[in-house]
Amino acid sequence: MFEILSALIRKGKPSSLDEITREVALPRPTVYRQLTILTQLRFLEKDHESRRYSLGLSFLSLSQRANASSWPSIGRRSIIEALVADIGETCNFVIRSGDKVLWLDRVETQDPVRLHLEPGLRAPLACTAAGKLFLSYMAETEIKKILEREPLKAYTEKTNTHLPSLLRELVTIRKTRLSIDRGGFIQDTTAVAVPVENASGGELIAALSAHGPSYRFSPTALQRMIPKLRDAAQRLKGDSLKGG
Repeated sequence: MFEILSALIRKGKPSSLDEITREVALPRPTVYRQLTILTQLRFLEKDHESRRYSLGLSFLSLSQRANASSWPSIGRRSIIEALVADIGETCNFVIRSGDKVLWLDRVETQDPVRLHLEPGLRAPLACTAAGKLFLSYMAETEIKKILEREPLKAYTEKTNTHLPSLLRELVTIRKTRLSIDRGGFIQDTTAVAVPVENASGGELIAALSAHGPSYRFSPTALQRMIPKLRDAAQRLKGDSLKGG
């Protein structure tokens, strides 16, 4: 069962029975039986329309407790800690969980003015920097299918609820491999996210993001942060699945 959970984390997106079977190289009946057990235990969720599996509430709860106990990958944690010390802002290791993003690991800035979000928090794809990064790697048909299940909602006055405009933004994000959200989910905050791809490149497995009060994320500050985020994301490629 651990192989199945690891495969879903590695892929970073909901997956079908056949996709998971290919990933773990186990007999299809065995995979189906284990998926059924994991779903009953709520370690996985199954979308009955798409017949795809994603991480469930029990897994997310366990992950949150593990993070609180400083149990995640020592290698990953040290990379993120060094990044936070360098740029002075809270940084997050984020994965996709179904139609949400999941903050799997976080290292907070020591600045007294900061935004505290608990590891294990799930948030919409369409109005967060990491979420838009995940959407940008999808085909337009898949994006529209997701947004049909969860229509665009205005969380703040700056949330982009205009689908054509959002789709154009996603094209730019995919080309630049950079996502910035200015107050779309939480008022007066800015977040920037870059991709953590698999070792061979091209497949998005996670996002590395930084967030904080918008007044600290000026164009000059972002210009300094982004190369450092990209460098850390590159180093996370080989460590992103350990302990998380």
